[in-house]
Amino acid sequence: MENLFAVVLAGGKGKRTHLSYSKVLLPLCGKIMTAWVVDAILSLNPTQIVVVASPENNTKIKEIFQNKASIVIQEKPLGTGHAVQCALKEIDAEKGTLLVACGDTPLLDDEIFQALFKLHEDKKGAATILTTKLSNPTGYGRIVRNKNGLVAKIVEEKDASPRILKIQEINTGTYCFNLKKLKDVLPSLTPSNSQNEYYLTDCIANLMKKKEKVFALELANPQLGLGVNTLKEYAEARKILNNRIKEKWLSQGVIFLDPDTVSLDYDISIGSETVVYPFTILEKGTNIGSRCEIGPFSRISETYIGSETVVQNSVLTSCEIGNNCRIGPFAYLRPGTKIEDHVKVGDFVEIKNSTIDSKSKVPHLSYIGDATIGKGVNIGAGTITCNYDGKEKHHTIIEDGAFIGSNTNLRASVRIGKNAVTGAGSVVINNVEPNSVVAGVPAKEIKKREVV
Repeated sequence: MENLFAVVLAGGKGKRTHLSYSKVLLPLCGKIMTAWVVDAILSLNPTQIVVVASPENNTKIKEIFQNKASIVIQEKPLGTGHAVQCALKEIDAEKGTLLVACGDTPLLDDEIFQALFKLHEDKKGAATILTTKLSNPTGYGRIVRNKNGLVAKIVEEKDASPRILKIQEINTGTYCFNLKKLKDVLPSLTPSNSQNEYYLTDCIANLMKKKEKVFALELANPQLGLGVNTLKEYAEARKILNNRIKEKWLSQGVIFLDPDTVSLDYDISIGSETVVYPFTILEKGTNIGSRCEIGPFSRISETYIGSETVVQNSVLTSCEIGNNCRIGPFAYLRPGTKIEDHVKVGDFVEIKNSTIDSKSKVPHLSYIGDATIGKGVNIGAGTITCNYDGKEKHHTIIEDGAFIGSNTNLRASVRIGKNAVTGAGSVVINNVEPNSVVAGVPAKEIKKREVV
C-alpha cells in the first residue's frame, strides 16, 4: 500500500517477565514475538516499516529484520510517544497513514491490521484506535469516549481516577494516524505523568483539542489484543498461536492423536494422512511427507522426512530422511545425516554427518559419525566409527553389501569393501578388501567371502 507506513515498538524490556533479555525476543512457534507483528504488517505491503529497538536488543533486532525493516534505536526508555518520534526521523513522507503497533502483541494478524487501516481510510479521521473490552482491564489504558461515542482520550492506568478505572474498554496499543496530523501534535508531548514519559496516547487528547475526530475499532475477541507482559501471558499467547497452526494442518488431513500435547512451529509442512503422536515437537522448517507416523516423544527440527516413514521417540536435527524408513525408538540423528529410502535406524543409535544408502540397517546401540554407508549394509550392535583422533575428524566408508559384526570399532579413515564382513569385537585399522572376512584386534583377513 503506497500510502501506508508502519512503526513497530520493540524497545521495551518487560520487567514483569523477570528475564535478563527483552521480552520481544521471546520465541513463539518458530520466530520471536515481534516477528509475528512485523510479518503480519508486511503482508499489507506497506511503503515502509520501522522497528524501534532498545540498545540492549538492537543487535538481535537488526539481525532478524535487517532485510525487512528500518531499525531505529531509542537510546533511553522515554515512552511510546518518544519512540514514535525516533521512528519518524526515518520516514520522509508528509502524507499517508501511519500504523503504530506494539512488538508484544503477537496475536494480531494481517486481517485485523487490514480492517483497522480500512476503517481509518473510510472515516478519514485523524486517528483510529484498536480497542477491546475486558472483564478485568487491570494493567491497560482506558478508552474514554465523549457524548457522541467518539474517542475523547486514553488514560493510562497509573494516571486514572477511580471512575475511569471502572471503564472496561481498553487500548490495545495499536493505532492508525493521519501522518501529517500526527506530526503536528507529536512535538507538543510533555512528560507530565507519573512515569515521567512521553505517552503516544496523549496525542489523542491533543488531536481532540484541535477538534479532530478519533475513531475506534473494537476487537470482538479480546484474546487477540493480548499484550504479553508476563510469562503467564506469554504461555497463553504461545498456546493460541500453536493451536492456529494445528488447525491449519488438521484442515489438510493431518491426524493429531492428542493435539494439546503437540508443539508446532509456523514454517513446517506435514503431508496428509500423517499421524502425529502425543508429546511431539516439530520445529524450524521441518518438512514431513504423507502417511508417516511421527512420535510419540519426538523432537524434529530443520529436517526433511519422506513419505511412509516412522519416527518413534527420537531426536532429529538438520537431517534428510527418505521414504519408508524406520527411525527409533530412541535414535539421535544429528546435522548432516542423510538417509535414503527403506533404511532402518534402531534404538539408541546416534548418527552424525553421515550418508546411509537404501536398504541398509543400523539396528541398535551404534555410533556412526562422518561416514558413508552403501546399499544393503548391516551394522551390528555396538559398532562405532572412531572418527576423531584428538585433533581432526576423519571419514569412514562402508561399501554396498558389507556386514559389520557386533562391537566392531572402525578407525577412520578406513574403507570396508563391497560385501566384506567384520567379525564381532573386531578393531579395524586398515582397509578391508571387497568380499573378504576380517576379525581380531587388530582385524586381519581370515578368508574370502562367497557372495551368492
